[in-house]
Amino acid sequence: MTAALKRQGDEARRSGQGSQRLSGIDAVRAAMAFLVIVLHAIQFGDEDRLHMTLQIFSLPLRAAVPFFFIASGFFIKQRDRLTPDIVVQPMIRLLPIYVFWVAVYYVAAALIPGHASAFHLRDIVMGGPAFHLWFLPALGISMVLVAVGLPVVRWRVTGIVCALIAAVGLARGSYHDVLHLHGSASRGGIMVAPLFVYLGAAIRARSLTLSSLVSLGGIAASLLALYCEEVWIGAQTHADFSSHDFALMTYPLGIFCFFLALSLPNSGIVEKIATLGKYSLGVYTSHLLFLWIAFAISGAMAVFILPNSLAAFAAGLAISIVLSRSKIFRRVVS
Repeated sequence: MTAALKRQGDEARRSGQGSQRLSGIDAVRAAMAFLVIVLHAIQFGDEDRLHMTLQIFSLPLRAAVPFFFIASGFFIKQRDRLTPDIVVQPMIRLLPIYVFWVAVYYVAAALIPGHASAFHLRDIVMGGPAFHLWFLPALGISMVLVAVGLPVVRWRVTGIVCALIAAVGLARGSYHDVLHLHGSASRGGIMVAPLFVYLGAAIRARSLTLSSLVSLGGIAASLLALYCEEVWIGAQTHADFSSHDFALMTYPLGIFCFFLALSLPNSGIVEKIATLGKYSLGVYTSHLLFLWIAFAISGAMAVFILPNSLAAFAAGLAISIVLSRSKIFRRVVS
C-alpha cells in the first residue's frame, strides 16, 4: 500500500495533477458529507430537550470538516519553487463556487421564513446567511499558505506557523473561557484550517499509511480523548458539556479518519460509495438549503433529525448530479 501510494504521488507531481482520485478517500468523503448534514440538523433540532445526548452524539460528527481539509492538503500541488499559480489556482477554483452559493443562500433566506438576508461586512468571508460556507474561504487561504510556505520556508517553518495559527484559533474558540479572554468566543475555523491542510500535505509527501485496524483504534482513542477534553473544558468554565466546532483532539480524530480512508481496499462497495464522493462538494454547499426547507415543513423536533438529514443528503446529491452535467454550473458542485 505504501509503495503504491508513493508511486501515485510521484506520478501526480510529475504530471502536475494533484486532483487524481482515490476510491477510499472519495468513499469517506461521501460519508463525511452526510455527517456534516446530521451535525447541522442537530444544531437545528430540539437541543433543550436532549441537550446532553445530542452534544455527545455530535462528537464523532466533528471529524467531517477536518477530514475535508486534510484531504485537500493531501492533493495539494507541492512545488520546489514559488510560482504565481500557487496563489491563483485556488482562487480560480474556489471563488466561483463561493460566490455562487452565497448568492443562492441570500435569495433562499429572503424566500424562506426565519432566515436573515441582510448583508454584513464580515459576510464576505463567512458565507452570509449560510454559516457553513466559511469552509471555502478557509480552504483557499489555507491552501495558499501551505503551498507558498513549503517552497519558501520549507516544511518545518511552515508547520510551526500553521501550528501557531491553530493555537490562536483554539484559544479564541473552545479555550476562550478557560483562558479568561476578553470578548466572546469565536468559531476559529479559518485559523485552525491551515494545520489540517499542512498535515494532509505531509501525509502525502511522506507516503504515510496505517492499517484499517490501527486507524479505527486511533479514531476510538481520539473520540474518548475528545470527550474527556470537552468534559475538562466544561469543568474549568463551570458550564454544561458542549461539543465545540474544533478542539485540540479534533486534530488526531481527523488524521485517523483520513488514514482509515487511505487504508480502504478498492472493493465493489467502496467503489460504489466513491461515486457519490465525487459530488461531496455540491452536497456540502447545498445541503443547508434543503435543511431549511425540511425544517420549515417538519419542524425542529429531535425526532426529525435523521429523516431530515437523509432528505437533505438525497436532495443535495440530486442537485449536484444535475448541475455537474451543465458546462456552466459544473464548477460549483465538483
